[in-house]
Amino acid sequence: MATSTTHKDYIPHSFLALAVWLANFVDVVAARRERFGIPSEAFEILRIIVADFHMANQTAERENAGKTDRLDRKQKALAARKATRGFVNQYIRFNPKVTDEDKSDLGLTVPKQTHTPSQVAKTFPWLRVLTKLIRHLIIEYGESETKRAKPEGQHELQFVYVIADEKPADISQLTVSKLDTDSPLDLTFTEEERGKSVWFAARWLNTRGEGGPWTEIYFAIVP
Repeated sequence: MATSTTHKDYIPHSFLALAVWLANFVDVVAARRERFGIPSEAFEILRIIVADFHMANQTAERENAGKTDRLDRKQKALAARKATRGFVNQYIRFNPKVTDEDKSDLGLTVPKQTHTPSQVAKTFPWLRVLTKLIRHLIIEYGESETKRAKPEGQHELQFVYVIADEKPADISQLTVSKLDTDSPLDLTFTEEERGKSVWFAARWLNTRGEGGPWTEIYFAIVP
């Protein structure tokens, strides 16, 4: 039996949910204790603490239950949570004999071990050059003119350029490379470079650094 848990805490907060969760936890440990290599004495201590909570919970649910009964349930619930956390940390969490499937059956949060690989981009970036500032080329970019964001799964923009009189024949001749994750990209030039042609191209890189298709080679004049 696998019990859903929140990201914040694998042990439920409400008394009803806690009672169900603990009952399942104790049942699974009881059935697999020997395989897990857990001492019977340690499990028996936990079982008694959990049983005390179940009894207090049942008493507090009666129609004639009073404030004292509800307070006792609260204290027994705290004790059961504390004992269970300690038990998990000592005998379950780092126990090589306890599989991820076992942990799921126990109602524990199982960390995701692998991430879905990000796909290589199939499209090239949309680019726009702004020349409002002297000695600056401001490069706005995005998935499209109406969607100024990176495509899903893409981590950053790779922008390559070179200052040259004539258009380079190949992307490899754009020798200066910039990586940027938040549009716009600001390229700063010197006074001596004003009026010169900057040839550039760009592509998306995913979270593994794999590049999508390049744009064409464009150019702009340094203002």
